[in-house]
Amino acid sequence: LHVSMPPIKLVPGRGLSQRGLVSIARHCMPPSLAAHALETAADAIVHVCPAGTVKTWNRGAFETFGFTADQALGSSLTELVIPEHVRHLRPLDPKPQLDRRHLRRAPASRADGTLFTAEFTVLELTANAGAPDQGAVVTLRDASAMGETVRTLRRRVAQLESGMERLGGP
Repeated sequence: LHVSMPPIKLVPGRGLSQRGLVSIARHCMPPSLAAHALETAADAIVHVCPAGTVKTWNRGAFETFGFTADQALGSSLTELVIPEHVRHLRPLDPKPQLDRRHLRRAPASRADGTLFTAEFTVLELTANAGAPDQGAVVTLRDASAMGETVRTLRRRVAQLESGMERLGGP
């Protein structure tokens, strides 16, 4: 069996990129295996219709946000997971100026109301000529630990720079 498909990019420390997962699913996985991979992925993988309504909600989405599929399906993804005070920024909207691999960050909220930083990509599902728009696939993950690491490193750099200034360094 020979399957022709584009190269798959592995993201260091994160496994397959969203594009890589979609490529595998499209080119070489039987539909049942692709569905299993998407359902059991650690990341939240959500399909939204063009209006932003949740059409699919995987186990990773439940583990990340705490909403069951029954609670999420048919709801607005933005209203479900984006805190009200930042919704006007429309962080989950596809942005034509951004490459689909562009990793974005935004505040997110869980079912219990706790806030965290989410990293996500939005893959617009472009329609074939004459076919209806298919919406987008949004892949999200909790980036709180990474955010805390970055804040700690920034504080440490500031402390070191301050110490260097006191010592008469650059």
